[in-house]
Amino acid sequence: MLKMKIEIVGPGCPRCVATEKNVQEAVKQLGIQAEITHVYDIVEAAKKGIMFTPI
Repeated sequence: MLKMKIEIVGPGCPRCVATEKNVQEAVKQLGIQAEITHVYDIVEAAKKGIMFTPI
């Protein structure tokens, strides 16, 4: 079975934490297989081309 990979990228602000919780709940409710990770490192975010996160 194919496993989806979901990355949340952000410094750990309340919005990032809420997004991670929402993603976990959605994956659970949909019954899908997904690996969920949270990238907190700003350098790693920049390597991915993310220069800023939503306010």
